[in-house]
Amino acid sequence: MTSHESFAEDAAALKERDGVKLIRVAQKLIESEQEPLHASGYLLRGGAFEYGVGDVEKDLQEAVANYRKSAALNPGPIPHWYLGRALLKQGRFEEANDFLTLANSEGAPMDIHVDLGRLHEVGPHLDHHTAARHYLMAALRGRRPAINGYIRVLRANGKKIRAAALDGFFLLMAPLLRLLIGKKFETEF
Repeated sequence: MTSHESFAEDAAALKERDGVKLIRVAQKLIESEQEPLHASGYLLRGGAFEYGVGDVEKDLQEAVANYRKSAALNPGPIPHWYLGRALLKQGRFEEANDFLTLANSEGAPMDIHVDLGRLHEVGPHLDHHTAARHYLMAALRGRRPAINGYIRVLRANGKKIRAAALDGFFLLMAPLLRLLIGKKFETEF
């Protein structure tokens, strides 16, 4: 299987929201003779379990295991970010912090700041200032989950008028932002 064929199958499975097909494609990548594809297979399979696509049940433990394998085979910002995100969802804050911080230092996409904001908003090292800074970085890129997180942090810090003003502003601006930014505006991580 070439990486181009694999991508076409991945795209079709994602579009159809066919989790079983995604797992099958991931397994082909993992068993491929081309070693660079193994990490991609584990990453893909981890994503299917993290989100519970189609007939595949959401299983964060399985997602973490697959992301760990992907990160071991191909260390980099994406596998580290996805692993950190799944650990955060499990409530394993210390490990999540390690991987999210590592991914951020490796140049992960701006969207990682949504997860870093959430970590500092709800984790054991509660730091609303740091959470707000991360949320704001992603919010300025138009990420709705970051906007919502920033508003939550403002409310938690007693800045209810400012939070209400931002809430109203983004409620009015949401249709325009959806039009300008597209799907990334609504994406939850």
